[in-house]
Amino acid sequence: MKHIEVAKELIEKFVNQPINFTYIDSEDGQCIGAGFMTYKSAKDCALIYVEGMIKEHTWKSSTRFENAKKAKWESIKFMLLNLKIMCEIKQPKEKAKSLFQKMVYEIEYNCQPSIVKMVAKKIAIITIDEMIEELSRESADDSCSVEYWQEVKNEVLSF
Repeated sequence: MKHIEVAKELIEKFVNQPINFTYIDSEDGQCIGAGFMTYKSAKDCALIYVEGMIKEHTWKSSTRFENAKKAKWESIKFMLLNLKIMCEIKQPKEKAKSLFQKMVYEIEYNCQPSIVKMVAKKIAIITIDEMIEELSRESADDSCSVEYWQEVKNEVLSF
């Protein structure tokens, strides 16, 4: 398996992990929420895992075999650090569908059934526009992310 494929596979393993988190609600006090790890967090966890593998093979690096393993994990770390995660893992159409479905789920109990999809579409577009605006402000070398979100927006508009 190529090192880039190993890097992507590690991220996919982490991104599917359920997580629990606490938050403070003004009415109920402390609450516990649940969800799944974001791609950025999954990438960070994958990097921690890979750094552990590098350390393990550094301690055992008395043989060529161990040195080759260490080199492999260093290459995977390099791939992870340089991976444009949002552009590589989910296609814009998949991301658009996922975002749209989340919006529908969140508003379907608060709106008349006849307008749920229209409202979900509008909210998704607002969210995507905010992402594009924020990414455009942050840095010019993240054009891949801006381009990605523009494609996601075009897919949502097609719903």
